[in-house]
Amino acid sequence: LSNEQNQVVKKRAAKLNVECIQANGKKIEMLDNWLKKNSLKYDEVIFIGNDINDIDCIQRVGMSFCPNDSEKFIKQNVDYVLKQNGGNGAIRELTNIILSKIDD
Repeated sequence: LSNEQNQVVKKRAAKLNVECIQANGKKIEMLDNWLKKNSLKYDEVIFIGNDINDIDCIQRVGMSFCPNDSEKFIKQNVDYVLKQNGGNGAIRELTNIILSKIDD
C-alpha cells in the first residue's frame, strides 16, 4: 500500500505473489477499499508503516508495527517497533513474529 508508483516495488511484489496497491490518495481510504473487497475488518489486519501518512491505518488496525528507523511519532503509536530498519530485514523480522505465533 503506497502513495508512490514504483516499478521495482511492483515487480518485487509480483515475484513474491503479494498484492501491491500503488495509488494517489489517503492510505486509510485505500485500506478501507481493500478490506471491503476482501471481506475483512480492521481488527483482522496487521499493518506496518514508517511515516506520518501511515498513522490513520496504524491507529485502526488490529495490530501495528514499524521498522526501527521510522519517524519518532510513528514509533510512539504502533503496537510493536521492530529491531530491524526498513530495507534491512524488517519484513523478515515481522514474518518471523507472525510465524512464531502460528506455531503457538
